[in-house]
Amino acid sequence: MPGDSVALALRSPRPVFGALLRPQCLDIHPGHANPALAQLLRCTGARRYAVITACNPGSRQLAAADNAARQAWLAERLTCLKLRFFPACNGPDASDWPAEPSFLVLDAPLALLRRLGRACGQNALVAGRRDGRPRLVWLHA
Repeated sequence: MPGDSVALALRSPRPVFGALLRPQCLDIHPGHANPALAQLLRCTGARRYAVITACNPGSRQLAAADNAARQAWLAERLTCLKLRFFPACNGPDASDWPAEPSFLVLDAPLALLRRLGRACGQNALVAGRRDGRPRLVWLHA
């Protein structure tokens, strides 16, 4: 995807994770297959993906500046680990909860992402494989 700009779009009041790759928006809903996402993964050669955030640990809303600092830390970790990742967004499941900046990470080991998610104080992340359905991965089971 060199040269393509990646941004996130919120398309539904339901929990949604999505990437906007011009001109297409890729909504990711846990439990629902997304052929466009599978195509993106095929085009990039990726076999799996995850959506992870450092914002609002433990479902506790933080100030925007605190969340930005946490996201910067996570971006630095993903970069140091030489992982492929793009900006993303976790959509709210209620109107009183803000959308959260996130990252769409390609081909990272799930065990590593689980550790990063726990280090960020997260309850869960969303993960999936190229031809599968995304699922919530609980981090404190």
